[in-house]
Amino acid sequence: GNIRANLYLFKVNVEESKNALPPVILEDEGTAGMYNRANRSLHHYVENMPGLLLCFVPAGFCFPFPVLVVTAIFCVGRVLHQTGYTNKGYGGHGLGFALSLTSTVIIEGLVLLAGLKAVGVPV
Repeated sequence: GNIRANLYLFKVNVEESKNALPPVILEDEGTAGMYNRANRSLHHYVENMPGLLLCFVPAGFCFPFPVLVVTAIFCVGRVLHQTGYTNKGYGGHGLGFALSLTSTVIIEGLVLLAGLKAVGVPV
């Protein structure tokens, strides 16, 4: 079929069902499972990217070098997330998730710090 129209591959779960209409679930084995996990990791990235992009510009303006380093760590984390989740399944993305989430929180914290300093709060 046309996999560009539907970004996930499904299967009918006949083995575990005694119903006339067995459940349709995501394929999680073999190359089709790898394909589904890769797409899920990509969608996770797209879901979380807008918040980082909104903070990236003001944080980079106020703290250019630290944001460069943290952004590089974020990129490495996203690659580890994608490859780990695709190849190993659930749990294989842990290190990449931790790196990318920590990087995002640091950049958000730098924006908060700059904002507090801008309004005169002693920090």
